[in-house]
Amino acid sequence: MIHFNPKTRTFNLILRSSVYAMQVDNKSRLVHLAWGPRPEGGNAVLSGRIRPTLSDHASFEFQTRRDELLTFGDTTTHEVTLKASFATLPDPLPDGDAPHLPIRDVRLRYVAHEVVTDAQPGLAPAHGLPTANSKPRETLRIKLADPVQPLTVTLCYRLTPEQDIIERWLELENTGDAPIEIEQLFFGALHLPNGTTELTSVSGAWAQEFQTQRERLPIGRRVIEHRSVQTGHAANPFFLLNRPGQVWEEHGTVYFGALAYSGSWQLSFEQLHSTDVRVHGGYHPADF
Repeated sequence: MIHFNPKTRTFNLILRSSVYAMQVDNKSRLVHLAWGPRPEGGNAVLSGRIRPTLSDHASFEFQTRRDELLTFGDTTTHEVTLKASFATLPDPLPDGDAPHLPIRDVRLRYVAHEVVTDAQPGLAPAHGLPTANSKPRETLRIKLADPVQPLTVTLCYRLTPEQDIIERWLELENTGDAPIEIEQLFFGALHLPNGTTELTSVSGAWAQEFQTQRERLPIGRRVIEHRSVQTGHAANPFFLLNRPGQVWEEHGTVYFGALAYSGSWQLSFEQLHSTDVRVHGGYHPADF
């Protein structure tokens, strides 16, 4: 179920046993609120305040706001989901001012949203069996736009509630006449609870596929990638993340993701000094 509160401008994506929440703040930025197990007691809707960022307390780290779409402009010192260059100015400069081109500043703000129900039903619980839910799936489409540049981005969230799955992708539109160069484009960003630092991934080779690797995320970035345009054994576009020592096969909260794309891809895991954990996944930025 997709729930929107117009008073607080809060979105809740409610699945069988989990909830994903985000909110439009007072500057029209779309900010992540929470992702995790559904609250017990029946009411799964979250409408709490956006948490204070570290910048409210320390001047040396000022980009910890959990933007749902991290762009180069609002964010410049950490990994971003989208980076674009504009070859021309949106408005003429005053006499005497020199242009600094290209412009590489994207600041997306909320414009509108819609919920559509045109997706096919979810997968069957087992091969040969009917789907658990035969109704068309819901998709939330949130439109963001740069207030200065001719760029709009639609964030798409398609729900399969019975499987606790959210499919995510971006749709970009150039609303002007001049070309826009896209330098980096991931399909989405994930913000995980602080301390979710144990990463499980798989790699391998011929006759050695899916060799498990388990490690702790460092402060900084850890990258899993594949640069060939063909699917290969070396790396798999899939991950598990959990708090160390708090899960096993039948207990605990595990966050997982996989790319529905196996060409030249990258999964980037970043832990900030604030212990915030972010995941970006999508097209590989090398020679993009």
